[in-house]
Amino acid sequence: MAKKSNNSIKKSSATIPSLGLIFIIVATIVSYFPTFTNELIINWDDHLYITDYDGIKKLDFKSVYKLFTSFHYENYHPLTNLTNAIEYSIWELNPLPYHAINLLLHLFNVYLVYLLIKQLLNHETIALVSAAVMGIHPMHVESVAWASERKDVLYAFFFLLSAIMYIKFDRTNERKFYLWSVVLFLCSCLSKSAAVVLPLFLFAINYFNEKRSIRKNAALIPFFALSVLFGYIAILSQGSTGATSMVPDYPWYDKLFLSSYAIVYYVIMFVMPVNLNVLHMYPEKVNGFFPIEYYIAPVILLLLFIFFFKLFKQERKRLLLGFLFFIAGLVLIIQFVPVGRAIVAERYTYIPYIGLSIVVAVVLAQIKAGWTSYVYYSFFVLFCIITFQRVKVWNNGNILFSDAIDKTPNVPLLWYNRGYYKQYKNQDHADALNDFNAALKLDSNYALAYNNRGGAKFFLKDYSGAIADYDKAVALDSVRTDGYYNRGYVKQTIGDLQGALKDYTSSVRVKKENAHVALSSRAVVKEKLNDYDGAIADYTDAIRILPEYSQAYFNRGNLKYSIKKDLQGAASDYKSAIAIDKKYADAYFNLGIVSLDLGNKTEACNSLTNAFNLGQTRAGDLLKQNCR
Repeated sequence: MAKKSNNSIKKSSATIPSLGLIFIIVATIVSYFPTFTNELIINWDDHLYITDYDGIKKLDFKSVYKLFTSFHYENYHPLTNLTNAIEYSIWELNPLPYHAINLLLHLFNVYLVYLLIKQLLNHETIALVSAAVMGIHPMHVESVAWASERKDVLYAFFFLLSAIMYIKFDRTNERKFYLWSVVLFLCSCLSKSAAVVLPLFLFAINYFNEKRSIRKNAALIPFFALSVLFGYIAILSQGSTGATSMVPDYPWYDKLFLSSYAIVYYVIMFVMPVNLNVLHMYPEKVNGFFPIEYYIAPVILLLLFIFFFKLFKQERKRLLLGFLFFIAGLVLIIQFVPVGRAIVAERYTYIPYIGLSIVVAVVLAQIKAGWTSYVYYSFFVLFCIITFQRVKVWNNGNILFSDAIDKTPNVPLLWYNRGYYKQYKNQDHADALNDFNAALKLDSNYALAYNNRGGAKFFLKDYSGAIADYDKAVALDSVRTDGYYNRGYVKQTIGDLQGALKDYTSSVRVKKENAHVALSSRAVVKEKLNDYDGAIADYTDAIRILPEYSQAYFNRGNLKYSIKKDLQGAASDYKSAIAIDKKYADAYFNLGIVSLDLGNKTEACNSLTNAFNLGQTRAGDLLKQNCR
């Protein structure tokens, strides 16, 4: 009977495969429609990877080379950063293209999942179910609606293409498909290090196709070699900023319970995606014990495994393939080696749920009852609705973290991040202050919360309170908080120039590679203290650290012109500032003045015309006087 049911499903589906897939893609677009009006989440990584990331703001050989030869915020995904750099070169910080391209990649991935499963299992229903899960499952919203998770949809795109090419190679033995598979895998690894699990998928495919010979599996050696290489790079990148030390070092037996809980959590959320949250923190131990569900998780996992393989003996092979896909996708992120502060994350399911979708589709296909189709459709509609609503939660950083606070109000990071949004996006410093207070009430040693509360107090004119908060921030963490620099700025504002000079010097020492801002600010203080040579030296050091620092060139040019009377040096600096920023109106204006003093009327008139066209109204009078 089971076999007959299978064939009937395949036959009825096979008549309209394209319509079924088109329907899924349209439903996915509708489910994600709110993403077109979403902002960039400046308080949740989008500032690190897009809005404030200078590395994507120039698209030349030097900048691209740096993307591929350096880590950025504990990650190495240069191909992802390159896509953002291309977007920035065209649209700058307009959020629509970033979200639209994420969705476009997601739609491609829906199609690729369909192709992968169809080629592998030759079963229309399972392929359509897997494509539907990829498209509209609410757990995938984080990967698609969050601009910074471009790395998820991009690595998955190359990952799936690589697997498809490998299957083609397996069936045709044509070398070109094998080479394409390796190249696409490399692209996937360059998009996100999570791609390193692909060889496990390919090994599972070999096992499923009963290609277990040493010769056949030897074809996987280049894939495993790339996995080892990029795995090592990932470890180096994570260690570069201490990401691996963000959670306690649990003993091995605790890690077993944590990992088992993570797997069971993902299984449950596959069918019941409730209480979706931007952050799922590690559990706290009470009297030396985790909550009870962590100790029950291994038992549930074992029972699930026995249930499926005992009840559905005829489909053990396909069930095993699905479970292998699922576990292979999770092996790096079930926190047996803890990385980051989250025990689970919704974005981690983007590839692994392909495996669970195979399992569920196989099981439902084996059930004789006619109601199974209603199960598909009911879940499909329900997931579309949940996904649509969840995408709206990702509209901006205030909505996102207000939602998280409503669900888990005892997490200080959530209050801090909402305060950050109110402070920098809304300029609502009084309301931000309340959120920072809430974060510090939960964690009195939260250095970043002290730092940002100091900023809120500064804008509210409470300078002594701001300095006190920066004192605390520096004492707790002098590196990550920028406490020295911020305290120096407050002291500069209230006229304590010597105190500001000292703090800026400390900031330069602590920040090192990112010291250009502190050097520039210290130069301003030195100029006020009549240390002009010291100011020029600081601007020069700032330019050495960041050669694209146009303001430092401009300020150094001003000192050369007004103090040193070095007209040629000033003109050179203004030209450098303009070369970096073609819309630097003040640099054009000052270059025009210097050029007049140098007797170069043509250059002066050209520069003043550019300044006037860019909105520098003072250039108008000089143009009338000198350039008729």
